[in-house]
Amino acid sequence: MDYVVEVTAVTMATKHLTVNHTDKPLPSLTSLQNLIAYYMPPADRYLVERAIETAVSIHDGYFRKSGVPYIDHVLAVATILASWHAPADVVIAGLFHDVLKSRYANVPDLTALETNFGTVSIRLVRDTARLGRLGPLLSADQPDTKGDVMQQLPWVAMVLQRSPLAVVIKLADKLHNFQSLHFLSQKRQRAFANSVLRLFVPFAERLGMR
Repeated sequence: MDYVVEVTAVTMATKHLTVNHTDKPLPSLTSLQNLIAYYMPPADRYLVERAIETAVSIHDGYFRKSGVPYIDHVLAVATILASWHAPADVVIAGLFHDVLKSRYANVPDLTALETNFGTVSIRLVRDTARLGRLGPLLSADQPDTKGDVMQQLPWVAMVLQRSPLAVVIKLADKLHNFQSLHFLSQKRQRAFANSVLRLFVPFAERLGMR
């Protein structure tokens, strides 16, 4: 990987976020800007700033189940990635990671995004979107069996080999989603937690995020 993801990065990320237990705004734009100013060269910062403006436009008028603007989640994911000192391409992909979900975004032309922000970022967007669709999920009350775990291993290996940075983006997405689980029913909370434990914790361990 192009950068080191350490255990302390998760702690660092939470310092730049406000857990939304009172419907207050989540991460501020200033948090993300301050982080990228610390380690990115000017050209990369300019590209990220443009991506922020584009993401704001794409998600304008869309809201999360908590009632906060959807762009807050997008900025939170990008802020987590920046706190891990992710390169500009990865932070930009984090800003665009949900642009293909029509219920949360004015779905853009990916070709145009690729022209403006580069092939690497948009390929990561596509790979991250696939991570949300691949892999069978069991019901919240169904315990894992050895067979279930073995069934997942080829998929885990394939994704890690093909696009480890997409996994990092998805982990940042899951980390932020954990902060707003209280807006879901208990059944959906259990299902979400189980899917993370079964599928994404092994990813994190393989990437050294233990």
